[in-house]
Amino acid sequence: MDSVSFKTKIKMSVARSAPNVSDYRLEPVSDEQLGLFVSDNSKGFSKLAMGKLTLLAEMEIQEGHLNGWNTLHGGMVASIIDLATSIAYVAAGHRHSGMSSDLSVSYIKAAPQGTTVLIVAEVDKLGQNLLFSRAALYVKETGDLIATGRHTKFAGGALGKL
Repeated sequence: MDSVSFKTKIKMSVARSAPNVSDYRLEPVSDEQLGLFVSDNSKGFSKLAMGKLTLLAEMEIQEGHLNGWNTLHGGMVASIIDLATSIAYVAAGHRHSGMSSDLSVSYIKAAPQGTTVLIVAEVDKLGQNLLFSRAALYVKETGDLIATGRHTKFAGGALGKL
């Protein structure tokens, strides 16, 4: 995968639509980093790149991702945020992804099957015991915000010795 350039640094706390991506430089996530989470880059992520503390991914919503109203299932959104932020922790240099201690999601807009979703996960802090991040999902074609999430993981104690 070629590097992806970004124009402006992503400001997730205020972004109500997909970020304009051009001056910010991202590199592909290695198979070794990705292998810690999924063996074949399935999970629906079709493109995956990482900047210093920002992960960018895309996925197309498929039938298995849907709820009873044929839109992206809320549990799937939470799983996407969990996976994207976990990959971001390791790709940013932490030795492992830890275990979730808090995950919150705000659902903004429904997204039907066939929608291409842009996922932006940003690491806020890599501590010795706690890891903090946030993520946002956007409709790639329109830039509409689908959901936002915050994720905290514990990575200390016995986990810190892995």
